[in-house]
Amino acid sequence: MRVTYNARCHFVDRSSAGCTLCWVIVDWRASTLSVVAAAIVDSRNVFHQAGDAIGLRATPTVPGVRAAMARYGFDVAEVHVGLALARAKDRQALARQHANNEAYRARVLADGGHVLLGELHQKSGGAVEEKMVDCACCVRITRFVDEIAFKRSNVEAIIVLSKDIDLQPAVDYAVGSAVPIFVGALDVVQHRPHPYVLLGPHAYAEITQSAQGVSGHSLRESLASMLHAGSAEPWTVRGAGASATLVHRSGLRARPASGVVLPASGRSVSLHPVDVEFPPSTLPVLICDEAPPSLPTWDTAVVIQRAAPMALKVKLAGGANGRVHFPQGGVVPGDTVLVHRATGRAVGRLPLLSATRLFDPDEPLVVRVISKLPRGGALAADSSGRRGLLNTNQPVAAGQRVAAVQVDLKSRGPVWVAISTPLP
Repeated sequence: MRVTYNARCHFVDRSSAGCTLCWVIVDWRASTLSVVAAAIVDSRNVFHQAGDAIGLRATPTVPGVRAAMARYGFDVAEVHVGLALARAKDRQALARQHANNEAYRARVLADGGHVLLGELHQKSGGAVEEKMVDCACCVRITRFVDEIAFKRSNVEAIIVLSKDIDLQPAVDYAVGSAVPIFVGALDVVQHRPHPYVLLGPHAYAEITQSAQGVSGHSLRESLASMLHAGSAEPWTVRGAGASATLVHRSGLRARPASGVVLPASGRSVSLHPVDVEFPPSTLPVLICDEAPPSLPTWDTAVVIQRAAPMALKVKLAGGANGRVHFPQGGVVPGDTVLVHRATGRAVGRLPLLSATRLFDPDEPLVVRVISKLPRGGALAADSSGRRGLLNTNQPVAAGQRVAAVQVDLKSRGPVWVAISTPLP
């Protein structure tokens, strides 16, 4: 970990018996650069998390991992990517998957990354399974643990990009060896007993180097605006029968309501957004029908504050306060969001009804704790020395650093919420 200091010295001359006394007061501010880290990336796990976060399943890239993790306080010196190629007996049956993964392997190596290789197996029922990638990731983690513990590497910490519970034994080994390790994921990891970093939707757009403008929150805004308007929109049909889906030019995906008859795959159809559903992923899916709904399936609400990294406190249209689930970032106090009546979950921000933003709620940064506060949280400062309030329910001590995002701006300074356990 590299630290620079800005010192300001005040000299006061006082004479006594012919002697000059020089009093020096040093007011220093630490600006901590990133900790040197190795990234262990489960590419398939990140592929699916990207779909959940930004609505686009895409593989992580070596430059994307380095760029994204730098925002969370990690200078990634090595990137090790777990992926699988078809075993010899399945090479013909899995020719397409094998070719795609072979090309991906070549890109990882060309970008200066390393490959943790597993196998693709085709089961008797036709299902394709990835084997040994988790084991390869665990082995590399434990090797890094030993290298760091015995100072045989310039790497100081390990960042694991996966929420797969199968990697936990290796993470536990690192924790037990007092080697800094963090698990980075969209969700879930903050509820497990190991150090973590919560990655927002914008991080997955950067990790996968998705097209400019592709963002989970921008899609949510489009989705909320469509549902709020209820107007007919043109959709392109993909697939047929029960598996048919609808694709909008904005990138949004939807499914037809029960009883809607669709044209052939590839044809266009005009349908009204009438409802939304929340699959296991975090990105909602619109439900479209031939006519607008008789009653709205949503309510509007104004954001009061970010109650937690994944929750909002809102004031509903009737005046009551509520707490709703919403992914990290995307909204600021004063924004208007749609809240789904059936599930009580926030769908997305309505840009035309929202406040003017004075800060970016999606930009992670690293702050240093100055002092704990009696009622929880802490006084903290960012790398420029700007002071603010850090909201967190975890124990922190003066001098510790944590990754955070800004959630409000008060007269006395910014308000941040912690999205990681303390960093090295």
